[in-house]
Amino acid sequence: MYDMDLERFWKDDELAHRDNCFSPEAPQAALGIRMSEECVFAELGEEGNPWGYIPRERRIELNKRYNDKAEKIVGIRLLPEELPEPDEEFPPVRKIGEVFEGEYTFNGQTEWIESSCGTPQELEKLLDRVEELDLRSFILPPNWESEKKRIFEKYGKKPPLWRDVRGPVTLATSIYGVENLIFLINDEPDLARRFSRVISDVIFGYGTIMDEESGYEAGRAPSGFSFRDDNCCLLTRDMYELFGYPILKRMFDYWSPAPSDNRYQHSDSDMKHLLPVLGRLNLTGYNFGSTL
Repeated sequence: MYDMDLERFWKDDELAHRDNCFSPEAPQAALGIRMSEECVFAELGEEGNPWGYIPRERRIELNKRYNDKAEKIVGIRLLPEELPEPDEEFPPVRKIGEVFEGEYTFNGQTEWIESSCGTPQELEKLLDRVEELDLRSFILPPNWESEKKRIFEKYGKKPPLWRDVRGPVTLATSIYGVENLIFLINDEPDLARRFSRVISDVIFGYGTIMDEESGYEAGRAPSGFSFRDDNCCLLTRDMYELFGYPILKRMFDYWSPAPSDNRYQHSDSDMKHLLPVLGRLNLTGYNFGSTL
């Protein structure tokens, strides 16, 4: 424990986050990371899987106990203590990996996508099927309209926007394989460009469909877009510029055109060789590997 004015610290931290964390009035660096909910088990000495299913009431109880402890140490309550009622949750839309026929599995620690193809010929056929897919009908569950109506009438809530996605390289390596993607870009660049374009169309489709489901006209929805793409580090600069960059640019140009709009990239890996390319996207937020 250190002798410090915690109330002053949090007031100064709020100031430090202004102007995209570059406020000239900031007396200290912005605290850019907080503990997330999986920390409760280790902190409280409780049994449980941090990434597994936790019943709602159990989650609230753990978060409150953690906050009681955190408040004494850091001065504020860090984790949420109010969660949606069970019947307040919208039915889940299908995940993007499922569009590319990947199977999601839980390996005891995290969710994983099992590959759905492994040769250029299989990839071509997969892309044919994805291009022919009615994306809206595929991703929205059968009870979507009735549940959307019920939740709005009872809680006044509209469906959430779709503004965060597994990044293009991580998605592609999950579906097609790491080495396979590298060889594909090097040996069959035209097919690689098609793979990239189809991923781009699917991501754009998800975003615009959920904008419409949330009640917004085309081009009038709230701004911002985020990618999580640890595996981008596996591509050279030229490979990434061919495969990943066009996807990010398209989404940012559409949903984040203003200088202050959120353009976020999580790549918690050693990918400093890609910074010249990512720099052209004018990111306003990022979480890169510790070496960067």
